[in-house]
Amino acid sequence: MKRNILFLLALLFTANAFSQNHENLIGEYSVTEIVTGIDAQASGYKDTLYYKITIVNKANDTVSMLDFGVVDTVDVIIKNDSINIFEQTYYDSKGEIIWVIQGKGKFYSDSVVYTYHAGGPNGTFDCKCVAKKVKINAIYNLEQNKRFLICYPNPFSNNIDVDVDIPQNINSAELRIYDVNGIIVKRITVSNRGKGCQNIDFSSLNGGVYSCVLLFDGMIKYNTKIVKY
Repeated sequence: MKRNILFLLALLFTANAFSQNHENLIGEYSVTEIVTGIDAQASGYKDTLYYKITIVNKANDTVSMLDFGVVDTVDVIIKNDSINIFEQTYYDSKGEIIWVIQGKGKFYSDSVVYTYHAGGPNGTFDCKCVAKKVKINAIYNLEQNKRFLICYPNPFSNNIDVDVDIPQNINSAELRIYDVNGIIVKRITVSNRGKGCQNIDFSSLNGGVYSCVLLFDGMIKYNTKIVKY
């Protein structure tokens, strides 16, 4: 019995430490990226890029990096202090491959260091990145667009109506509610296309500031700040 209790306590401690590390990764980062061409097609190319990314929670062991280099969104698997940028393929509107990305790295208290390979029609590139955290909660910096996402009443008590306008060419659409720490507290799949309304029940959640985010085909697009009193 004592051995079982000690095992459960160790497991609980490990899970709690993982959760804390996962939450600490959420935020906005300033990135310095050194890009080098590594095949014949991209031979001789070398450049240093400066830009910002936003890291938001996606699932228990996965985060999304928004505005990631040459693509909009990259999903990353977290394990302890390591990140796995598993192979992801991106297509243009004609269904042709434009990028295949894969990499790995580590995160620290206020920074992420990672490398990835990006291959496409213009060649294959080796990318070395250092990302320094500049803001803890950057989810509110996402684009706001009243055509695609309207939340009312706002502030609200227990329920809020969310008007959405989903283009016909979108394969999947989803609403996510994030708390002030960038953690997902609700997920709603939007099945219909065109204009529609979703009623979301917040009765089980505490009062405070949340972010309602609309995703198209797995990519975060629009955000509206909402307040439960």
